[in-house]
Amino acid sequence: MSLQLSRFLSTKGIRIPTEDKRRLLLYAACAQAASQKLGIPISPSWHMGELLPALCRSIPHYEIKDAAFALSAATPWDRLQENQDLAWEMENLREYLIHSRCATPEWLRQQVDELYFFGSASGGIYSTPPALRQLIAALAARRPAARVNDLCSGTSLLGLQVWDALGASPDVSYRGWERDPYLCTLSRMLLFLCGVRDFFVQGGDAADWRQPADAPKKAVYVADLPLVGSHTLYLQEDDLPFQTSRRLYFDWAVIYAVLDQMQEGEQAFFVVTSGALVRKNEAELRQKLLEQRLIRAVITLPAGLCPSHSLPTALLVCEKRRNPPQEVLFADIPGGAVCGKRQSLTQEDIREVCRLFDGLPSPSLSSQTALPKEGSLNPALYLTQEAPAGRRVQLKEVASVTRGLQLRPDHPRGQGPCCLLNVRDILDDQICYETAERIEYGTDTWERRYRIQEDDIILTSKGTALRMVIVPPHPPHAYISGNLTILRSNPRRYHPYLLYEYLRSEAGLAALSLIQTGTTIRVLGVAALEGLTVPDGDPALMEQRGGILKDLTLRHRAEAERLQQAYREQKRKLLENIYDREETTV
Repeated sequence: MSLQLSRFLSTKGIRIPTEDKRRLLLYAACAQAASQKLGIPISPSWHMGELLPALCRSIPHYEIKDAAFALSAATPWDRLQENQDLAWEMENLREYLIHSRCATPEWLRQQVDELYFFGSASGGIYSTPPALRQLIAALAARRPAARVNDLCSGTSLLGLQVWDALGASPDVSYRGWERDPYLCTLSRMLLFLCGVRDFFVQGGDAADWRQPADAPKKAVYVADLPLVGSHTLYLQEDDLPFQTSRRLYFDWAVIYAVLDQMQEGEQAFFVVTSGALVRKNEAELRQKLLEQRLIRAVITLPAGLCPSHSLPTALLVCEKRRNPPQEVLFADIPGGAVCGKRQSLTQEDIREVCRLFDGLPSPSLSSQTALPKEGSLNPALYLTQEAPAGRRVQLKEVASVTRGLQLRPDHPRGQGPCCLLNVRDILDDQICYETAERIEYGTDTWERRYRIQEDDIILTSKGTALRMVIVPPHPPHAYISGNLTILRSNPRRYHPYLLYEYLRSEAGLAALSLIQTGTTIRVLGVAALEGLTVPDGDPALMEQRGGILKDLTLRHRAEAERLQQAYREQKRKLLENIYDREETTV
């Protein structure tokens, strides 16, 4: 069994920063891989920092020589001077690599995976999940290409996998864009050692990418974007003609830059968060791209693919061709294979996705071709079952929807007579007034719009999880903050307790999840809530049944509270003085 660098030094009792250890180990691995590739034995007299520059001295490509010197300069050799045990272990590692000759290109790529993907839980993710790389490569290989354009390339492992799938041919070139200088250098060395002849890795922001002058006839584009979406860019109006707002999140800035410059017959694969598929900020842009028929497919990926984050992700597939279909393929990969504590994709999953791209039905993956609505690319919106039978009505026709207030910094707060409710004060089916911020009385507008009333339904409009509560009788003087929303139902048209029960039901929660935007912070907008459809019925019957349901609910809560108080009191009495006793003397 070949040596795994990620486990080396882990049991040696040597404590150094993770990134320093990564750089030391990768330098040693790259040096031995270069020695084996070039057929140059490593002299025992060479200092470790001299290995790569000495090995690459005879290579005619300046970029490789520069990468060798840059890798050596970026490696923390001072750690070896500070710690003799570390220096001794690194020397042992070098001797092991020399004698075992295990540093093949395949082994080197595995080590980068181990150190930057499986070992990245405490830091940023620089390596796309291996199974996801296989899926993208399998899809990309279905159409020939002369170049791989890898934006946000990181370690370049994703682009390398696609390059392999295209035949690992000298005729296929590679171009990468990466912001991190060390990863740029590592990628250049890795590409050289893995046999890519024509490559270039450019440092800088992928959103500034422009099609190079030497672009071949056809290219394939890949970008893994989940952890960069929250970065906001401000663009000139001429740069983004389809966007009314000049603010654009980084992920869509990269996607638009690619799609705007793609040539006919090319395709692109973007790994994005689910929020990027539904964010309001890019709704118009998504709609325009759909009208241009550039969106080919959206595939929901299993949760837990990446060890460094738990964001829900999807694969967005785009292509430019002469007669594209109007409809978009939506599919869901539920997951099932488990690697350690993470979900993974199976080979069967990859085969079934390829079947869908061939126009064949998949027996194991839910899928649907559909014409997207209002620029939303959320697969769940199109993969759900048909709407329940019966009449439906929009929420705005039976209830008012009011987002909470944004308190001015100079408004008196701290010891006032009123409560300002926030997300933390909305618990499971109850309101905790004791934890609420105290403020002074508000204006007449506050009283009309933001003060809670009996039977109001309060929803969290911002937060990591959706919470809701219906206000019981006789609430204290309280307002809602901007992170909450009030649904105030007309009881003669739609009783609030019936509306509350529907929203809490499985069907209601599913409907709310489809209109939420955002990723880690979920957002429920007023317009989305107003357009939500809910089951409708006979108003008179709903008013009668709703009144009975309210009385039943309040009596149940009162009885539950009475039993809880009785339980606490009896438990207190049972435990009282039970451990007190007089010490006896012998």
